[in-house]
Amino acid sequence: MKFKEWLLAEGLIQLPTKMFERIENIIHSEVYGCIDRLLKGKKRQFPNHAKFFREFQKSRPTAAQKYDGEDHYYSIPYDLAGLSPKVASAFKASRNFLVLLCDWNNKFNNIIKGEAGYIPTKEVILVKMFPILRYLQSDPSDIEYYINRLLKDILPHELQHMVQYLSLQHLDPRNVEMKPNYAQQGSEYYTSNIEFSPYITSTIEEFRNHIRFSKNVNRDLRIFVGIEKGDILSGIQTHKFFKWLKAISPVKWKKAVKLFYQGIAPYLTKTT
Repeated sequence: MKFKEWLLAEGLIQLPTKMFERIENIIHSEVYGCIDRLLKGKKRQFPNHAKFFREFQKSRPTAAQKYDGEDHYYSIPYDLAGLSPKVASAFKASRNFLVLLCDWNNKFNNIIKGEAGYIPTKEVILVKMFPILRYLQSDPSDIEYYINRLLKDILPHELQHMVQYLSLQHLDPRNVEMKPNYAQQGSEYYTSNIEFSPYITSTIEEFRNHIRFSKNVNRDLRIFVGIEKGDILSGIQTHKFFKWLKAISPVKWKKAVKLFYQGIAPYLTKTT
């Protein structure tokens, strides 16, 4: 099977909508409970945060569960109806995976060092909730930023890895191909097949967040994907994903840039 044949939706791995909505509701509930617990007796001390919390309650009416700092497991159905028949048929007999929301110092800390990750051997999406604590000491808008980054960048990235391991690798093992020095997170990490689609999703969200601060969006975009070189004055550099693809696999880089443009285009229209 050729490279282009196993990538879904012109190169981006599709995620079942209902499955993602379920996870989104869980995250909202946990964030709600976390803020509620931390603001108890401190609402006068953090009036802006208290106001944010009230607005958060109104905008997320389903956020009712309390997050008490302990680990929580949620069983999520794969919702195979959201996937193509070929991909759905490649899933294992099991029809559920686990979402683990945990404290930053959780026992999985030595496995996943970031804010979230997918553990293939356990079929677990791990989300570390501790970062929300530090944001309470700063502007409340930072909390909204964290939630959006978690839901639009980190979780979609890791859920795509889940689809790769549970389904796409059975269609073609190259879907989960990792180069020998993948773990060093250098050139071989960014140019491994397993990171292609997830990093397109991540870079789209990263640049979307950059747009509101940019004085020259078109120039910054060209630099970001490696068409132009950046400098100190430009305030932006080429993302490592595009940098290494261009250097090692130009054909794959062109495909990545095309998919990135398609994904970021709607947000560029809103700024003009």
